[in-house]
Amino acid sequence: MLDAHTIQNGPNKGMVRTADGRIVARDHPDMTMEHNTAVVDHWNQRGYNMTRAERNDFYNDRSNLSPMLRGDNSAGGGRMSAAGVRYRQDVGPNYR
Repeated sequence: MLDAHTIQNGPNKGMVRTADGRIVARDHPDMTMEHNTAVVDHWNQRGYNMTRAERNDFYNDRSNLSPMLRGDNSAGGGRMSAAGVRYRQDVGPNYR
């Protein structure tokens, strides 16, 4: 997963460039994976009306994940919450 984000040349060779542009060690203890399309946005647009298997496919889609340090990842969620972004509370007819 990290290979696609690993710097190949130069003084930072072998380091990882995170989704927000930080350059950190591959084994950084605070490394997490950020969903490029936020989970809350996915839920509000489509996830509320999908099967569990379809939702799991979204959560685990490697093309939608980028490395990010835990604090930055959490802060992004906090900013969304502060901006009023909330999960819709209903489910659609295809929800299982």
